[in-house]
Formats: sequence, structure tokens, C-alpha cells
Amino acid sequence: MIELSQIDEVKNFLLTSPVLQNKNMQNIFSVQFKQISNSLNDSDVIRNKFYRPLNLVLMGEIKSGKSSLINTIIGQEISPVGVLETTSYFIDIFYANNKIISATINNEKKNIDSFDKLNHILNAASPSDNIYVMIGLPESPLRKLHLIDTPGLMTITKDNEERTKKFIQQSDVVLWIFNANNLGQVDVNEGIKTIAHYGKPIIGVINRFDEVESDSNRLFEYLNRKLGIYLNKIFITSCKNNTGINELLDYLIQEIHNKVEVVHNNSIFNSTKFLINENLLVHNLILNDLNANIENINKHVSQLILKKDMINLKIESAIDDGIENELFQEETQEIIHSMNDGDKKIEEKIQRIINENKIQIWWGKMSEKINLIIQNEWQKVTEELISSYKNDLEELAKLNNSLLNAFYEQHLQNQFSNDIIKTAAISSAFGAGLAAWVAWFGPYSAVIGLGGALAAFVPPLAIAGAITGFVISLFKKEKHKKEMISSFIDKMINFKKEIRNNLHKEVMPLISDKNENIMRVIRDQFLSHILMGLKYEELERLKLYLNSYIDSGKLMIANIEKKALINKL
Repeated sequence: MIELSQIDEVKNFLLTSPVLQNKNMQNIFSVQFKQISNSLNDSDVIRNKFYRPLNLVLMGEIKSGKSSLINTIIGQEISPVGVLETTSYFIDIFYANNKIISATINNEKKNIDSFDKLNHILNAASPSDNIYVMIGLPESPLRKLHLIDTPGLMTITKDNEERTKKFIQQSDVVLWIFNANNLGQVDVNEGIKTIAHYGKPIIGVINRFDEVESDSNRLFEYLNRKLGIYLNKIFITSCKNNTGINELLDYLIQEIHNKVEVVHNNSIFNSTKFLINENLLVHNLILNDLNANIENINKHVSQLILKKDMINLKIESAIDDGIENELFQEETQEIIHSMNDGDKKIEEKIQRIINENKIQIWWGKMSEKINLIIQNEWQKVTEELISSYKNDLEELAKLNNSLLNAFYEQHLQNQFSNDIIKTAAISSAFGAGLAAWVAWFGPYSAVIGLGGALAAFVPPLAIAGAITGFVISLFKKEKHKKEMISSFIDKMINFKKEIRNNLHKEVMPLISDKNENIMRVIRDQFLSHILMGLKYEELERLKLYLNSYIDSGKLMIANIEKKALINKL
């Protein structure tokens, strides 16, 4: 047994959800927020069950004999028979001290004084009309049985699908009527599987048995083989010659009518447990999201720092390579080959090919190359980051799905389930943040670079004049050619070394600072977009709140089960 006060405690617990208490969480986990909000409505539905008789919903395909079966159960002609197959209507049949008949057609309610007039109205209705019929009668079976006749399976439309779903959620037992002429229809089978996901006991009734040649055992075995996992009981009936009706009625009386309080309370007890379990599942998925993303964020931020250092090393290597293999490389060879020329010619050539202008030209090209490295490398880093983070989200979605599937299998076996089970793969809520960050990075990537920062730096141009003077002096000393070449090469090596040291000292800190700024912008924007307004510290607090909430929910389930067990003793 479960008590009304416990349902109120469950509702109060649901209201303490960390997601409901935090606006940012509601925005980030909008899908889960909707599910959590729906659980509040579901708790109200469960609470209202304390004031209702057992709800029996009849479903099935058109012309399966649902209306005839209702009339047989109640003992009088109350549900219209022979209405056009294309008519889509609900009939709500309940206990009332005085007879009540009304039909609401397209939101316009009409009170009706006889079943004949009701039958006429339904026959005159258009297939596009939405019709809800209410019938209240002072019949004793209706004191504990509340019957809902739903539209034929093929006439359930998007307009009335939500009402059908609501009735199923509020039901305690579903009576599914099969037409013996059409067993095995794909849409019927899929309909049964869908209803089974709501965790409601389903009684299968193969009706209109008198119209087929097959014997009852073959029909029973066929349906039991195809859908037995979803059906608690199977009956074979014919309202025309009363075949199987007594057996069905005996079952309804013995298992439902006479045990209505037990069945009813079990339904409330199971619905309450499932409601909490479903709610905890949603919060567990959110906690998984937070844990995984805190871990992934830390990983990717650390990778950004490493990538920044690697880019600096690549630029430093490019500068060194440029000095070694590009700066005055051709000029050096040309001078070496000109050692036999006269002093005047060599002096003119040296002044022409080794000068400050040549150094400036080389540095201009080198600056462009550095900028290009910065742009390309950071573009590559962000592409890798996007790809890696997407993979992280996909792995998280797989984890969420495995939890959902485990939940589905457990509650299908116990016949408790709900809409969340039919939900497609729950992707990380942070996927939207990644998409926003990718959209931001596109325009930003176009401006990544050093701009005019390097252009302001001037390498030690005076060295060019010094090297020129030194080479000229070599020739004036009338040294041997090999000795002159060796001295010249040594001087050029020292000259390049001085250039390299100067660039490392003056330029690399500037480049490193720029890369540091680029990394910080990318990192900060990544965190801002991924977290969608949440602060990193707030994530840690939310984890604590979620863990505490989940633990409280588990304790609540244990207390409900304990109290139910005590009440049985």
C-alpha cells in the first residue's frame, strides 16, 4: 500500500531538483528540464488516482468490436455500434448518480438525452472532427470501473494522439481488442509495443472469432507467439454469439473488479516508484554530462597549452631554418665564387648583395611565413579540438543510451515504463555550446595572426655593414684564397648566429605572447560557449547538488518500499 501523504512527499522532492532551481541549468538542459517538469504533472496524475475508480482503456483497430464489448461488460447498449469506420471519437464511461450524455465536437459541447441521438450525431460527424463523448450512468459496475473507448487504431490522428496518450497514462489496465480476421497486422503489432512502453498491464481479446474458420487454439498460439511478451492475458470472444464473453467477464470480475483496490493501489505504487526512478535517471544523465564535460574541458584546455608551446617551437625552428638556409645563402656562394675577381669588383659585389635592404626583404618574407604558420597551426588546433570534442560527445551519448536501454529492459520486464524510454539517443546538452563556439571561431580565425607587430621589429642591420667591411679587408691583406674563403664563411656563420640570437631574444617573446593571447581567447570562448553561461566553479557545485538529490531519491524509494512491505504484514 502507498499513502497519499507519500505522493505529496514525492511531489515536494521533485520540486527540489537542482535543474528546477537553476535558470542556467534549465537553458542548457532544456530537453531534460521539460522531462523533469512533466514528472511534476505526472505526480499530480498519480495523486488524482486516489480519487478515481480503476481505469480500463479499450484500444484496437476499427471494426474490432470494442463498442459491442463495452455494452456487454456494462449490460446495456450504451456505446454506439455501427458508426462510420472513419469516425474518430473517444467515449468516457463513468459512474454518475443520474444519466449524463454529452458530445464535445471540435470544442463545442452538446448535451444529449438519448443514446439514439448520440448514435445519430456520431454517424453525421466528419472524419476530421474531434469528438469526445461522456457517458455517466448509475450502473454498479461503474462504481469501480471507469471505461475509456478510444478511436480505432487507423483513426488516431495527430490531433487526438495527445488525448489517447493521456488516457493511457492515466489507465490502470489496457484492454486491447483484436479483429480475428486481421491478426498480425504490422500497425496493430507496433501499436501494442508502443502501449507496452507505458508499463500498463495489457489484456488481449481476439474478438469476432465467429467470422473465421481457424480454431481458437491456433489463434491463441499465434497471438501469444507474436505478442505474448506484452500481453498479461489473452481471451477469444465473439459478442455476436456470446463466445468467450463469460470467461472474459469472470476474469474482469475476479482479477479486476473484486480486486480493484489491490490492483489500483499496486498501479499507484508502481507508478510512483517509476516516476522517481525516471526522474533520477534524467538527473543521472545530467550528472554524467557534467562529469564528462568537466573532464573533457580540463583535457582540452591542457591540450591547448601544449599546442601553444608546440606552435612556438615550430616558429622558432622556422626562423632558425630561414637564417640557416635562406638569409644570404645565395649571396655567400656568389662571393666565394668571385674570390678571383679584382678587389674593386668584389667590393662592389659585396656592397650590392650584402646590405641592410637584403636583410629587410628577408625579414619581411619571414614575417609573412610566421603569420601563416600561426594562422594555419591555430586553425588546425581548433579543428582537432572540434573533432575531439565531438567524439567525446558521441561517447557520452553512447553511455547515456546504454543507461536508457538498461532502464528500458528492466522496466519492460516489470511492466513499468514511460515516454522517456522511447526517447532517441540523448546527446550531450553541451553539443549546442560546441555548435555556438564553432560558429564564433569562423570569423575569428580570419584575424588570427601577428598583424603589424613583427613589421615594427628591425633586425640588427648594422651587422650587414660590419660583414661587408670585414670581407673587403680580407682582400686587401692579400691572403691565400682558401684562407679568405674560410675566414669569410666563419664570419657569415657568426653573423647569422648573432642574427638568430637577436631574433630569439627580441622576437620570440613577442610571438610567444601573441600565441598566449590567441590561446586564451580560444580557451575563454570555448569555455564560455560550451558552458553556456555557467561558471566552472558552478559546475562543481551543481555536481554536489545532483549527487545529493539522487541519493535522496534513492532513499525515498527505499522508504516507500519499506512502508509498503510493513503494510502487507
